[in-house]
Amino acid sequence: MTQSFKPTTVAIGDLVAHPANVRTNSPETYATENIAHLKASIAVLGLLQSLLVQKIDGKFGVLAGGRRHAALLELAADKTAKGFTNSTKIDCRLVPDDCDVTTALSLAENITRAPMNAIDEFEAFARMMEVDGQTPETIAKTFGTTVAAVKGRLRYGLIHPDIRAAARAKSITLDTMKAFADHPSQEVQREVFEALTKEDN
Repeated sequence: MTQSFKPTTVAIGDLVAHPANVRTNSPETYATENIAHLKASIAVLGLLQSLLVQKIDGKFGVLAGGRRHAALLELAADKTAKGFTNSTKIDCRLVPDDCDVTTALSLAENITRAPMNAIDEFEAFARMMEVDGQTPETIAKTFGTTVAAVKGRLRYGLIHPDIRAAARAKSITLDTMKAFADHPSQEVQREVFEALTKEDN
């Protein structure tokens, strides 16, 4: 059955946990250290994906987006975070009161998300620097990670594109790919890679 969810805005202070959220019994999911990246991203970029909510006792239960909700609560409580208070309105999609597939909706949002590929991360970071004029420092701040982690991803740019493509296709492991970054010449990397590939065939 196709559901239609009406767009709405809800104050952070009116958001509560929904009992049908499939992550409800995993409180560690919402621990400060586990949502630091998300909190940093929302602080800089805003909420990029609306929450799925349903009315519960005069409040709005967060059916999908519990980690985003936890990050928003931390931002509202953080006096140094600009633009976030309990009265800040957040984009949401309202699930009808009579919806009988609330658990399925929550599960679908959580299990259909694939983790970001490390090579995709590198390409996104590189594009942010080239097109948007970002630096490793600003990228790290945006995504709540370390400058060292960003620079680690950017080192993938030292690797010949053919080798990155092989890692993306899972013909070689990510660790094998990273080993090639130590050699300064991409052409030598490619020659060594091709020689190793021939030996395996």
